[in-house]
Amino acid sequence: MSSGELRFFVEIQSISASTPSAGDYSQPTWVKHADAYASIQSMAGKESSDGFDSTLGRAQIKIRYRNDITNKMRVVYDGVNYEIQDNFGLHGRRKYLMMVVKVVNK
Repeated sequence: MSSGELRFFVEIQSISASTPSAGDYSQPTWVKHADAYASIQSMAGKESSDGFDSTLGRAQIKIRYRNDITNKMRVVYDGVNYEIQDNFGLHGRRKYLMMVVKVVNK
């Protein structure tokens, strides 16, 4: 890995563990889980829905290895939320964690 590859500062968020009161149907509350330096690489992709193809905003985000990141979390960078779809340690050496993400808003 070249110097400066992990140059983007991202926030990893998880859904708050607090339970809403009865009758509260608000959006889930996201809280900061961790900060990390990352590399972000856009991916091309298509998704089919009802016979129509639509372009996905997908990317690969690489950070230093952590064992506390799950697919129920999201990554936030520059005001954009990325839903974690898959994560895996690169080469099984626990040096880096690669996350395949999808843009959920801009």
